[in-house]
Amino acid sequence: MVTRSNHGRIATISGVVGLIIAGAATALPAQNSVTVLSARLPEQLFTARVAYADLNLAQRPDRAILARRVDAAAHQVCRRASYQPAMSFDEESGCRGSAWTGAQPQIRQATKRAEQIAANGVSSIAPVAIAVSAAL
Repeated sequence: MVTRSNHGRIATISGVVGLIIAGAATALPAQNSVTVLSARLPEQLFTARVAYADLNLAQRPDRAILARRVDAAAHQVCRRASYQPAMSFDEESGCRGSAWTGAQPQIRQATKRAEQIAANGVSSIAPVAIAVSAAL
């Protein structure tokens, strides 16, 4: 039998446990158990990529377009994540906030790149799509 705590951090496995010592197998009674600490189920991560190559982020209207795209991507990944276990409205709102929090440094980097190109014609910052993610 396998049981798991509410947080998925401790799993107890009960049953017959065999030990192999110097080639001899010894079975322990069924009542003995093994406790595994820090066992964790992997999270499922949903990610959407937001392209902005068609935008000039040095201009405010294009930054607003990017913000709408990121918002739509955050909504998309959180809605997709909510199909797994039912997610309340507050949980989905928190998910979108978390997705935005992860995207904001990328947006700042993309904007900085656009400003460098506008000022100097080049940038040392590589162009990349913005990744918006949500985990279950």
